[in-house]
Amino acid sequence: MDDSLSYGSLFAGAKKFAFSAWTSHNRHSGDRELFLLHAGVSIERLAKATLAKQSPILLMETNAKEDLLLYFAGAVPSVETRIRTIGASVAISRLRKLGVLRPKDTDLDGLIELRNGVAHLAADTSEEFDPVLTFARTTTELLRHLGEAPGDYWGRMTSLANVVLSEASSQVEREVAIQIRGARHRFEERFLGLQADAMETYRAAAKGILPTLRQLDDDVYFSQSRRCPGCRCPGILDAKVLPLKEGSKEEIFFEVLVLSCKHCDLVIEGREQLVAAEVEYAFSLPLESMQRRQLFHHLTREDTPSGIEVSLAAHLFKGP
Repeated sequence: MDDSLSYGSLFAGAKKFAFSAWTSHNRHSGDRELFLLHAGVSIERLAKATLAKQSPILLMETNAKEDLLLYFAGAVPSVETRIRTIGASVAISRLRKLGVLRPKDTDLDGLIELRNGVAHLAADTSEEFDPVLTFARTTTELLRHLGEAPGDYWGRMTSLANVVLSEASSQVEREVAIQIRGARHRFEERFLGLQADAMETYRAAAKGILPTLRQLDDDVYFSQSRRCPGCRCPGILDAKVLPLKEGSKEEIFFEVLVLSCKHCDLVIEGREQLVAAEVEYAFSLPLESMQRRQLFHHLTREDTPSGIEVSLAAHLFKGP
């Protein structure tokens, strides 16, 4: 029989597409279409590998010709008829009848539909449908049935899979953890093949920004360096300055909007994501702990600050 239909070949193909699915998902902003395509192909091949391990005949279409039956049964070495195997949906259906996969799983069906481009983004899925979780969960179920170690299958992406499968995490927490680990992978890949200390040397040389104050329309924004949770290089934390409470002269309060990093392309924004990433969503700076003149100098960045910066600083940090 053609080696491409063997358990080993199908399993290796599933593993290759699983890795590329994670890689496409880990790219900055994520590539949803490429992830859906590769995740669906990976599940299809792993499902076929599971059937082939039990019997190659299970890969045969029900309306196949008799010579194909002999071929899949291993009775003849080759056939002149074009070899066609079942698709993903039929493979999944047969595994359900065999008790390998759960009898009803609209999210798995939806993932395959999205892969096929049949329903685009309107597949019949649950309200909590998470294609990444569905991919990781289904793959793990098949690996357990096959007796294959998930860690060997996922490889460097094992930590990502474990985060996705964590029942203790919310969907937002899983998504942020995936973003962080994906950013870490992107950063580490830049140093593959270089000297062992190249990464740490780069981190040590990476410079952050000076605290910056700027005005946009009627709002005031503040930026400062903050260590990136992905690559541990200096990232940029952008926050909105909250209006000073009447009579308050000792503290200034901020509401964080986004944490971004140019070194690994990580972007975490919005209250839920920032909290999940354990980034302080709101914080304050005590003004009595440093000389106001020094703080003013750092915030303006220039020896001769602009009129806007002068007026803002004078308003926010007025005092003796």
